[in-house]
This record gives sequence, C-alpha cells and structure tokens, in this order.
Amino acid sequence: MAKCKQPGIDLQLFVYNFSFTTERPVRNLKQLMESHTNQRGCTMFAAALSFKRLFAVALTLVVAGCASAPEAPAPKAESFTLKHARFGHTAVADDEAIYVFGGTNERGFIGNIERIDPVTKTSTVLPVRIMPRRYASAVWDGGELIYIFGGDGFQQGNYHVEPTIEIFNTRTRKVSRTKMHLPRRLNSAARLGEQIYVVGGSTFDADSGFRTSPLVTAYNFNNEQLNRLADLPDARDTQVFAVGE
Repeated sequence: MAKCKQPGIDLQLFVYNFSFTTERPVRNLKQLMESHTNQRGCTMFAAALSFKRLFAVALTLVVAGCASAPEAPAPKAESFTLKHARFGHTAVADDEAIYVFGGTNERGFIGNIERIDPVTKTSTVLPVRIMPRRYASAVWDGGELIYIFGGDGFQQGNYHVEPTIEIFNTRTRKVSRTKMHLPRRLNSAARLGEQIYVVGGSTFDADSGFRTSPLVTAYNFNNEQLNRLADLPDARDTQVFAVGE
C-alpha cells in the first residue's frame, strides 16, 4: 500500500485525539486526505478508511501501550526448612525464636518440638517431647513459658480430643502438664493481661462425632485455673487475636 507523505498529516496524533472526540475529526481527516489526493495523487485510505477501522487502530495502540509497561520483580521469599514435614501443627514465637509443636505426617502423630532461629534460618529438633497431638493452639506468656491447649490425640488405637494443657519452658526445655477441662480441637487462644483466652473449637462425641463449640474459657496465670466465660454467639472453629497488649 502506498504511503501518503504529505506534510501536516499525522495519523498517530489523530488517533490520540480520536480517543477524546467524536466523528468530527474523522470527517476533517477525510476532507484533508481528499484534498491532498487531488493535489498529489496520493490514494492511501482517504475514502476507504472507516470509523470502525480508526477505532480498531486506536484500541490496538491503547492495549499495546498498557501491555508494554514493565512489571516490578517479585521479592524472593526466605526459605526455612523443618526437619520433619508435618501438618496440623501449631507454632508460636517468643522474642528469640519460632517454636513448632506436634502435628502429623504419613507416619502418624508427631510429639517433637522444632525451634527455628530466624537469624541463622535453621531449625533444630529439641531434646524434649510433648504428647503427640495436632490441631492444638499455643500461646507465649511473654516470659519463658509456652502453653499448648487441646487438639487431637491418638491413644490405644482411638482418636480423642486431648484433655491436657502442656507448659513448655523455653529456658529449661522442660514440659509440665495440667488438666484441661472442656477440651477442644481447632480452638484458638490469645493472651491478654494475666489470662489466656481459649475460644471456640470442636468437641467429640462418640455418637455424633466432632461438633463445633461456642465455649470461651480463660486460663489464669496466678491460680493456674481454666475458667468458663460467656459463650460465643455462634459455635465455630475459629481464630482469635489480642489487640493492644
């Protein structure tokens, strides 16, 4: 196709303007092209170029311009590898490290604790064990103790909701235990002041299986008791967070 090289005709500029105007520039362009055709014999598309073709050209340029914008490279994720693959575990951080408790894998329930050092990016299996459990919750008390509540356990060939609170000392690496009244799996716990609130979760009944619970209990550090509070409006497996503490 022959190109019309007459001065004063700028198709690119017209397409830019076209995106903000109506048919009026189209008629002006046709008149301009026809006048140059009569003078120079240039027959580019003065009579054949339609409104739809101009719209297609404009749309193509707009799309091409948007697609050509460079994207910022995605940041690289830091890699932390556990010694033991697992799911259903619980994890909590103190002011030095991240602790991973229990869980399960293809070989069954796990009863170890892994400590992740965020500085060296290494994980170490600690020389202490907890009761094998999954779907528990864990809370750091702000000092040197981590409390583990509820979850699933497996004993003598039977699954059960674990009725034991385990207390792990991050300094001595020892575990102590106390009774958990109203145990639940998939509960959520958070510390607020001198208490840990354990919220929701599921209980187990031999006839009906697992059932979500509206229970809210509070573990008091001073008397080491778990007291029942007002129930949630709705029973649920949930997540809870403390704000402002």
